[in-house]
Amino acid sequence: MSSYRGKSDYDCIWEGGVESFYSNFSTSKGLRNFKLVVEDTVFYINPGYFGELSPVFQNAYEEMTKAEKDILEIHKFTPSEILELLRVITPCPVQKPITNENITLLIRLASSLEIDQLIHEVECFIIKNHTTMPLILVGDIIKTMSVLDLQAYDSYGILLNYLAQLPAPEYDKISSSNSLGDGGYSDLVEIRGSQANLKLIKFTSRKESFRRNSIKFAKPIINMFKKNSFNLK
Repeated sequence: MSSYRGKSDYDCIWEGGVESFYSNFSTSKGLRNFKLVVEDTVFYINPGYFGELSPVFQNAYEEMTKAEKDILEIHKFTPSEILELLRVITPCPVQKPITNENITLLIRLASSLEIDQLIHEVECFIIKNHTTMPLILVGDIIKTMSVLDLQAYDSYGILLNYLAQLPAPEYDKISSSNSLGDGGYSDLVEIRGSQANLKLIKFTSRKESFRRNSIKFAKPIINMFKKNSFNLK
């Protein structure tokens, strides 16, 4: 039996048939003494640790410190979303992994709070797992990145190139502005067109190469035939 079972500040979560315990950050412990308020929920976090990860939080924390306050309110996200972030970036006692289920949320949070470390981990997860992700999830990630102007992410281009190379039936299922957002769909169409043009160029090049090689091979035979024909006269 886990030593965390029954403790009010830990939640038991079943993931893939495995029982995991994660903090709910509902109580103050040691350095985890700063209040993060989201709607009617209070989370206790270590401001130094969180500040090292997020310059956005660090700036807000410094403002609160100057005002002699030990509380910061967040209005942009819900309590469940902030809790998911805290569990992913904080050992509690272990960090919750990045999964297909939380990837798009983490992209939004990492971008909004400028958490570079999480952005890097999200990118690694996408690059490693994109070929096994459901197409609808790939579309959601592209749409999220496009809306947040994250087209510079390496994973954004990798996902678009992956979709652009899909055969027609699969490509047709995902290639729409509803699935990818206007920006994502526009980028996909452009890449798909570029790949088609490249294939045409390569095909034309191969045809021209074959033609040149055929002429090169045929010339000696033609010349020999001409020579023999001349001698017969």
